[in-house]
Amino acid sequence: MGEKTKTRRKDLVLDVINDFQKKRVLVIGDSILDMSFYGTAVGLSLETPTLKAREEKIEYSWGGASNVVKNLLELGAKTSFITLLGEDSEAESYTRFKHKNFKLFPITEKGRKTTTKKRFWVEQRGVLYKYLQFDRLDNREIEKKSEEKIIRMLQDQLKKYDTVLLVDYRHGMMSKNLINQIKNLTKKNNIMTIASSQISESRANHLDYSRVDLICMNYKEAKEISGDIPENQILSNLEKKLDSSVCVTSGEKGSELYLNSKKYHVKAIDIEEKDSCGAGDSFLAALSLSPYESHPKESLYLANIFGGLSATKISTQTPKKQELLDYINKGK
Repeated sequence: MGEKTKTRRKDLVLDVINDFQKKRVLVIGDSILDMSFYGTAVGLSLETPTLKAREEKIEYSWGGASNVVKNLLELGAKTSFITLLGEDSEAESYTRFKHKNFKLFPITEKGRKTTTKKRFWVEQRGVLYKYLQFDRLDNREIEKKSEEKIIRMLQDQLKKYDTVLLVDYRHGMMSKNLINQIKNLTKKNNIMTIASSQISESRANHLDYSRVDLICMNYKEAKEISGDIPENQILSNLEKKLDSSVCVTSGEKGSELYLNSKKYHVKAIDIEEKDSCGAGDSFLAALSLSPYESHPKESLYLANIFGGLSATKISTQTPKKQELLDYINKGK
């Protein structure tokens, strides 16, 4: 790429980032409260093969759809969040959170538990390892009365937003019925709708999100949906199958966007990865704020950077907007 082209891309991307503050985004999806325990190894138990560590600190952060919210807020977007919370103290991490650009629409069901993931990090010989993870899951499907409450909210609030992000971590909130009702409302009101759904321990449900404007996924998910077809046909197959534009992330191989039957590919940035957890959420947040329809390569480039910066951090720590600006200004 020539110097003039690099300069033009840099100026365009910086203008895009500056416009993030004008964006109004509604996120709908599963909350996860991440709890990271950090310690230093002190030895092994004499009785059992148990690693003993001295506790140093505990950090709490938002995961799942709420991690996408964190990233959107860091990038400057005005962000609202509809999510399903438990009837417990962990839900207070959300209900007590205050930010000038944030509005929460919590849905609470009697007896439900907030999804939590406890990760245990131990430093040994100067290297930090994740030794164990405990997940507390309540994956019961959302109640009908909760679905009805969400639809009433949307009917009242939807026109306030530029973009709706459906972020499905498969913990019960995003039922097929709710997805269909949301899609009908966003289509009726001509609101840009972007979806992301995790496979995790479940089978792919991306067909439920067909006909939204854009569906984002990783390469593993793309392969499962497409089945046994040649790699160079996956994106075109997905666009037809899902009747949506498709974006696929492939880690160190970068990301690809299939838009109006045309493929765009942008390489990943060169980083020293520490933990890829949450990188997809950072990528999704940056891409959803970018003009991917009119400037697909610049949008992928920007999203690759923000997702890559996330992978240089432990757990679901959000990259800073200034880090993004610094990277771009270095002209890499």
